[in-house]
Amino acid sequence: MSNNPLLTPLPAALSAAVLRSTGAQADAMAGEQAAQLTGLAVVPPLTPPTLSEAVLCEHRSTLSLFSQCFAAAAAVEGPSPAGAAGVASPGAHLFMLHVSAGALALDLHLHCKAEARVVHDALERSCGREGAMAAAQGRRECEEMGAEVDALLQALMEARQLGSGTQGGAKLGDAGSEAAQVGQGGSNVGRDGEAGAGALVARLRRLEALFEAHQAEAECRMLPRLATALPVSEQRALAASFYEAQRNAALLLPGVEAAGAPAAGEPARPGGGAGEAATGEPEPADSSGDPAREMRLGEQA
Repeated sequence: MSNNPLLTPLPAALSAAVLRSTGAQADAMAGEQAAQLTGLAVVPPLTPPTLSEAVLCEHRSTLSLFSQCFAAAAAVEGPSPAGAAGVASPGAHLFMLHVSAGALALDLHLHCKAEARVVHDALERSCGREGAMAAAQGRRECEEMGAEVDALLQALMEARQLGSGTQGGAKLGDAGSEAAQVGQGGSNVGRDGEAGAGALVARLRRLEALFEAHQAEAECRMLPRLATALPVSEQRALAASFYEAQRNAALLLPGVEAAGAPAAGEPARPGGGAGEAATGEPEPADSSGDPAREMRLGEQA
């Protein structure tokens, strides 16, 4: 019954009929909803990845980075009318090549550090003599890739230094100056940029061959052994450890330190080299003969 005094109250019999009708409609709606829900499967949440799933996904991501590097290099070396409307300049392509190569180097550095700490140790613990042999092979592959990654990062660091006129040598191109040249049609890149891209691509091809051999070894021997030997719960725990090892891996590499540090007797450059970036504090100009610092670098590597 309405509380509004302006409305004429309904007769008692009609009011009861309305209430019965409303109740019947509510029951019908509830029945329809129940019928719609009947037979629907409850979708469980996704489970955390196993170690094999985590590593396989990373391998595919790394292959994508290689493709981006080679696509940028092809754009640098290919014909592209400088300054044409809607066409990126050679300087922009060279800049993207350096960005992609740096991303690839970081990706491989973190991957190798985590694999050495988690995958190889798990093989030795859980897979007997054959696991130990596979772990030893994996370590050799990671060391080879690590050396190529160091060389790649040093080449990129030298390119940055050469672009700012800090040292001589064969120029690979400077990412900062290349970005600034985008609006000018990249007129300063020219043959130096193409030669630099060619040298960088040759290094990337060597690194790609090492990575493909590593991928085949990991996916055909190492990871299947662990998947067979360990329960799923432990494989998921190893994946969590793998990601944690990547988050905590030191980024200070010998090649970057050598390229980024000022020469003996020279003052530290504003912004610092690799040592300052890693610690937040400027490093001395000449750090040779400092046992404490050498020990710290060895622990971080």
